[in-house]
Amino acid sequence: MESYEGQVAKLRLYKQLKEYPCENPDFRSSDITELEAMVANVADKIGCLLEDIPKTFKQYTLHDIRHCCNVIDLMGRFIPKDTLEKLNPLELTILILTALLHDTGMIVSDQEKKVFLDSKEFGDFKSRNQDQLRAIEETKSKGNDFLARIIEDALLAEYLRRFHNERVADFMKKYELYCFRPF
Repeated sequence: MESYEGQVAKLRLYKQLKEYPCENPDFRSSDITELEAMVANVADKIGCLLEDIPKTFKQYTLHDIRHCCNVIDLMGRFIPKDTLEKLNPLELTILILTALLHDTGMIVSDQEKKVFLDSKEFGDFKSRNQDQLRAIEETKSKGNDFLARIIEDALLAEYLRRFHNERVADFMKKYELYCFRPF
């Protein structure tokens, strides 16, 4: 299997970062090398962690490194060529890292999931979603605990989506993904 970094390295935005003209006075080749290493580090650290999202949220499609690469690929396709060519290495790196990190707020360990499910805040959120709450209770009463868990997971995903951007920052701290330092 190809490395997570290797999958990202094939993409247009990454290639543009790698091929940025070193004679540009704003960015030295060592700066570009450092930005490439940053992207590689993030890709390699989060690649396997992203695969856990559908384990927690069974209704999710794959949210793995391929999903991130698809987002990066689409950025490379949607950004007009003349605009893309004007992006500097830092801007390219921010785009790539944004795509790599955008779903990390939805990575939830089993222990963390239990804490959320038992929290007052989630209970309050659940009580404001009566249709889903009824569906959970109906499926439980029919003995279909599996379906009830899927509905509850969908509700938990919706709850987390409301502040998953904050969870991304926590995730970055937890996994020491300190992406930028002043040049």
